[in-house]
Amino acid sequence: MSSPTFDIGTSHLDRFCKATLTTLKEAGMDKADTPYVIDATVVSASEFSHLLKHGAVSATGEGRASPRPVLRNYAMPRGGPQMEKIGFNLNFDLL
Repeated sequence: MSSPTFDIGTSHLDRFCKATLTTLKEAGMDKADTPYVIDATVVSASEFSHLLKHGAVSATGEGRASPRPVLRNYAMPRGGPQMEKIGFNLNFDLL
């Protein structure tokens, strides 16, 4: 079963969400249900937070439409060598 897709260019998200998603897509991190890790200097925790809060789109499921975030989750280690890395997952394939 293929993942749902999300077209950044035609979406109604704000410019901050679109910029973050474009950065992820350009880095090749554009597939749903795939764990990714990115350096916090490329996309910051605050950018992921904004995307998680404001990056919901209408998704149809079980006969009704409901808001679904493009970003499933993100996490940043609190210490250690991976401290500047952010792990994340998407709910949609980015177009």
